[in-house]
Amino acid sequence: MLDPIRPLIWQDRRVAWYYRQNCFLFVRNDIVDTNKVYRDIANIYANNDMILLHDHVLAAHLSLLYSLKRLPGFSVATLKRILASALSNIKSTKELK
Repeated sequence: MLDPIRPLIWQDRRVAWYYRQNCFLFVRNDIVDTNKVYRDIANIYANNDMILLHDHVLAAHLSLLYSLKRLPGFSVATLKRILASALSNIKSTKELK
């Protein structure tokens, strides 16, 4: 997986963010080994562990993280409402008998 395109379009707002995030070049290893252009590109990024994450993707992940952190509280509140309703129904049923 080579990454020569994203640095060229990363800040270009004319390109949809999902292309800017996901535009990679996949080249078989034997082709990279025998082609100087691909080999040079591979060498540029060989020691670069930096991961580019577009702000739209980051925002979506942060939003999801926020929602997941709040989920236990919502679950407990929902469970309390369900139990209260069930107990109320049981009480009403017993009163009707």
